[in-house]
Order: sequence, then C-alpha cells, then structure tokens
Amino acid sequence: MGGPRSSGAGSFGSVRWVHCLTAIVALAAAVTLVIALPVSARSTESGLAAGTVPEPVTVDSGGSLSSVACPSIAQCTAVDSAGDEVTFDPQSPAGAKPQLVDTNGGLQAVACPGVDQCTAVDPAGQAVTFDPGSPTGAMPGLVDGDGSLESVSCPSLMQCTATDNSGGDVTFDPQAPGHPTRYPLGTSIDDWTSVACPSLSQCVAVDVSDSVTTFPPGGAGTTTTFTSGIGSIEVVACPSSGDCTAASVGGEIVNFDLAAPGNPTPAPVDSDAGGALDGIACPSAQQCTTIDGYGYEATFTPATPGTVTPVEVDSSAEPYAIACPSTAQCTIVDGDGQEVTFNPASPTSPVGSAPTTTTTSPLAPASYGFDLSPHLRWYDPYASTSAPLINTWFSVAGTVRGKASLAPQSAAPTFSVSLPIDRAPQLTMGGAGGSLDIDTFSGATSVTSGAFGLRDGDGPPANTSSSTPLKPTGAAPPTLTGGTLTIPLGATNTSWSFSEPTSSKGAVSLSWTDAFTFGATVGPSSLAGLEQAGLSAESACQVILGNLTWPGLSFSIDMHQVCSVLAAGWDSLGASESNALSASATATFQKLIRHAKDIDSASAPSPLVPISLTASTRPLTTTNLRGLSAQRLVGAAAKSATSILLSLSAGATIYPLAVSPRFPATRGKLTVLAGDLKGKRAELVIVGPGYGAARALKITHGLAGVIVRLPRGNHAGRWFAGILDFRGIRYAHGTLRGKARLAAATWNVG
Repeated sequence: MGGPRSSGAGSFGSVRWVHCLTAIVALAAAVTLVIALPVSARSTESGLAAGTVPEPVTVDSGGSLSSVACPSIAQCTAVDSAGDEVTFDPQSPAGAKPQLVDTNGGLQAVACPGVDQCTAVDPAGQAVTFDPGSPTGAMPGLVDGDGSLESVSCPSLMQCTATDNSGGDVTFDPQAPGHPTRYPLGTSIDDWTSVACPSLSQCVAVDVSDSVTTFPPGGAGTTTTFTSGIGSIEVVACPSSGDCTAASVGGEIVNFDLAAPGNPTPAPVDSDAGGALDGIACPSAQQCTTIDGYGYEATFTPATPGTVTPVEVDSSAEPYAIACPSTAQCTIVDGDGQEVTFNPASPTSPVGSAPTTTTTSPLAPASYGFDLSPHLRWYDPYASTSAPLINTWFSVAGTVRGKASLAPQSAAPTFSVSLPIDRAPQLTMGGAGGSLDIDTFSGATSVTSGAFGLRDGDGPPANTSSSTPLKPTGAAPPTLTGGTLTIPLGATNTSWSFSEPTSSKGAVSLSWTDAFTFGATVGPSSLAGLEQAGLSAESACQVILGNLTWPGLSFSIDMHQVCSVLAAGWDSLGASESNALSASATATFQKLIRHAKDIDSASAPSPLVPISLTASTRPLTTTNLRGLSAQRLVGAAAKSATSILLSLSAGATIYPLAVSPRFPATRGKLTVLAGDLKGKRAELVIVGPGYGAARALKITHGLAGVIVRLPRGNHAGRWFAGILDFRGIRYAHGTLRGKARLAAATWNVG
C-alpha cells in the first residue's frame, strides 16, 4: 500500500533473556539537552478539537509523504516521493518547508536517531544523511547496488541498517557510508517491507510472504526465520530486543521476543484495515499504535491486545506511516502531504493537555548529555543447557544519566550505552575509539583506549565511583497457576555514580539508578515429576527450596508460605490426563519397537527455554496407530534427551518411543506412544526452539500416548519429545534417588 513504511521511534521496553543468550541493547545519545517547559495555550494550527476527528495540516504540498520519524515530541521529519524532507513541530506544524535532499526522488523511508541527524533511503539503493535543521548540501550515496531500498532503522548515530526488495540487507555508518557489503537475508523474491533494529547487534525484517527474519547487522552471526501466521506483513516495530510487534495487511499483529520468538500467537487489532496496516509505532513495550489505509488508528498492549476499537484520525487521504515519540503523542503522514498529530490514549482530544511539554536546546559546543531508561528481563543466567528444576530470573528497570564537558578543541565523542548480558549487567560508554565499562552490581570500572580522555586501567584514578549493594527484600507471595509455581524473591534498589576529570580539561560524569526484581519458577514438568514420584507436597517443597541458589546473593524466603501454596494445589497437578488406548494397542507397540531406528547424535534446541507451557493434546486411540515408526536414542542423543527432557536431579533409563514418522515443518499434529510403563501416570514433555511444554498422561495397559497439537509457526530446528514414568524415583535423606523411565525421540526440522 502506498509506499515503504517506517517503524517509527520508540523507547526501550522489557527484554526477556532465555538461558545464557547474550545480546546488547544500545542507543546513541543526541547531542542536546532536554528541558521541560510550561505549556502555553494550545495553537489551533494542528486543528485538534476535543471529541472530533483531528484536522490534517499540510506540511508538504508538492509530494506524497511516505515515511516519518519523530526523535522528540517537538520534532518530526517526513520524506516524500519527490526526494524532499520536511521537518516540523508536530504540535505546531504550520509553516513547515520541504527541502530537497535526494535528486533521484522517491524517498522510501527515514530514521532519525537524534534531533540533528536523519537518514533516508531511496529505490536506487542510495542513502542520504542530513541534519533536519539544516539539510542544505546533503548528498545521497550508493549503499546497495542490488535492490530498491524499502526500509531503514538506525539504532545509533553511527549505525544504520536498510533492507531491499530483493532479499538483502546492508549496514553502514550514516556519517561515512563508504561501500558497505550487502548480505542476503533470503531469496531474491523476498521483499523486505520493514526493518527494526532495537540494538546495535540485533535487527528483524519482515516481508510480504509472512516471513520474519532476525539477524545480526553486518553479516556476522546466525539468522533465524519463522512464519508469523498473520499473512502479508507490512511493518514491524521493536521498542526493545525482547518486544517486537509486526502488523499485516489483514489487520492482525503478532508480538514476539527477538532473541526467542518461539511460536507467537496472531491477534486482530483492526478487522477492517483498508487493505493494510500501513504503519506501526511502539513507544514502549506496553503500547503500540497502528494506522490503516482508511485513516483509523488502533492503540493496544502488544502482548495482550484484547478487543481493540479503531478510531478515525485522518478522513482526507490514505496515511502511509506513523511515529510515536511518546505514549501520549503520535504523528501520521499521508499521501496528500499532510500530517495529523494525536494522543493515542484519546485520539479525538487535543494534544498537549498535560501540564508540561518538552523542547530541545543546544548545549555548549563541547558539552553532551543524555538520559536513558533501559529495562531488562533476564532468565536463567546460571543454567546449563539442561532443563533445570528451577528457572531463576531477575528484571531491571533503571535510568542512566550522564554528561561530558570537554575542552572546545576536543573532538566530539560518540556516546552509546549498551547492556551486554553475561554474568551481570554491564554499562558501556564508547568514545574516542575506546570504552568506559561499569559492572552495575559492584560499580567496578575500567577504561580502554583512552575513552573520553580518561586514563586506561581498572577503576577511576581519582574522584568517585560507588555502588549500593544488592539486598533483596519485600518478596510478594508465591503463586501456583497452570501447573507452574512462581516464587518472587524480593526486590532492591541500587545506584552507581562516576565522576572523573579528562585529559582535555573537561569531565565525564555518569549515574545509574535502578530497581532489581528477583524470582524463580518451577515448571509443570518438574512439579509433575515430583508429584508422580510419590513425594508429598512438603517433601517436594524441601527439594525445590534446596535447589534454589543464586551465586553471591542470599534471599529471605518464607518456607511456610511457599509450601502452603504448593500443598493447596498439589492434588490438582495431574488433572490434565488423556488416554483412550485399548489392550490390543500393546501388541502394536511391541511390533513397532522391534523395528526401532537408532539415533546416536542430536544437539540441544536453540534457544532452549524453560518448560512452562501446557501441551495442547487430544486422546490417542488404537485406530490412530497406523503409520507410526519408532526411535531408540543412544549415545550422545540419549544424553541430550535426558538433560533436556528430565528436569529433576535424577537419572533416567532411555527406552524407544513410537512416533509420527515426520515432524511437521509448520503447525500440525504429532503422535507419540510409550509402552512397558510401570506407574499410573506419565508426563509428556516436548521441547523445540523457543518452545517447552508438558502434560500429564494416564498409563493404561502399560501404555501412554497422545496426539499433540503443535504451536503455530515455523518449526525449523532440533526438537525432542519424551514420555516420562517417574515411578522409579524416590526421595530419601534429603535427595532424589533412583531413575526415571524415559521414552524419547528427536527430529531436526529443516
């Protein structure tokens, strides 16, 4: 529809980290100081009257606006089909003047990582970077000679990634693009309609054939592609690496974690999208706004959109793009050169009714400042590739503030803030070719390559560096929901500060304040195993709390509270059982395993996530056994199955599993059947890339079997399925002893 779509600008949201996956969220700070000023009487130029459809304002009378980016609530930049850019104050847009920046015309998309820098791309494979306040003299340069550039995303002032209509991407420095290398993301028929890069190391692209591909910009690393299930995708936006939302021509959205997309569930937000959701912007992980071809906006919580009622905001022309610099302000641009600015919480009310607004004011020539709010969610930082009994996690919500005042003759530093996740969150600021690294747990610092004029080495040579210790307190009560036990472990506030003179007679000062929240979960497979092994709720509670450790931290846990919650739901853990097999199925099973195929090599799925879902199943009958085959895992494959499927700290003896001969590449059904079982109940466990589910099964005639409904989406990668009989495990002298019986199989889906 219309033209290429911009994903808009947005702030960081929450990031979920699965196991020990390492990623970086980064943002380049604009060389400006943000100042809050009182709001004066609202100008009528925007045409916003309470309770009415907002009146569009013409900002470009000579072109069709194709994309818009708003680096602040006081500044937006749009590009048009004639090669012009137009920069305006969305709260007072009248009088804006388009400026030519690309003589080839047809600008497709624009991204503005700061108020003084924007980069636009065109169908000729060119990119043009300009200062929206003074765009004169901007010169486009060729960055992609193989395709028409459709979309661009710039996570920092020094890095942009663009995608083209021939299945490729290119990453470049917008200030000095040179001759960057184009990398193929798919086939030549892949038309990447939109790209979003929430960090310097992670991007996601979407196309018209329902494909979503995550990739590291610059070609270094592994790409992952999955099918979203929403059809032809127009746009995608990612306020953080853990929270991306794509929107389709059919008015549906899908929300996913960039590091572990799993199998996201589509949701409708605009059932009459006028041919397409033309734009999406997500200023936070809790809010996204789309715009459709009829001029209706839809605002929703991306993870749980519920029922959404679209509201008309542009009745005169087809909107092509949207940007939301805050949760209280969005701006759309349309094919008639018009803009409309509105509050997504109340689209027909005037914008600017809040008591304050924001404008920008330049600092002194050699002073730079920023104020960022990163949020992280970190799962299982100390888990191995095995499925652990307990999945520990913590989340961080903090604010980083900083300022550098350097001598006037000093070169401007490159400000960036990143949080690489390994053993502890680490704050990194890069400048003058080096970096200043801070461990946010301890406050320890190190300087490399003379960053910011500081002396190399560990710790500041003078002045201050301090941190308050982590002492979690105030844990909420535990809960048992859907077979998963969640144990909050408390929260703590901490802060860190740094101040140091530089060799350029200036100074660098930083501060970090945040709130850490800790917790642990015990998934349905672990709880079912403890219950089926014959443990009482009290004994199970002892096992769980005995395994709850966190290196370097201690928690105050109310054992009575945890055990009481567990005991209250203990008897209901095995309620979801299924088995409709007759005695005659025993002979069929024995015949199948006599011809079992040995599998001796299989690696773990990636990403490997906690087993926290309840598998969707239907009963297996004797008549469903036709066409099954059997696998027997041996050697490395048997070891992998034990570590991945068995979450209790006990061993397992591997047996054959009768299964469907092929694992569906996309959504479908999988039949599994185990025999020679000794207990009364077994546990189905199925694990794949970004997916882990379990379900209790009845054992009748020594058999347990079920038909599993697999999640929607692309199933590419390594999968394991198993049926566990925990009767051989006993609890004695404070530990689990004995072995479970595990019938397992594995598939590698291409």
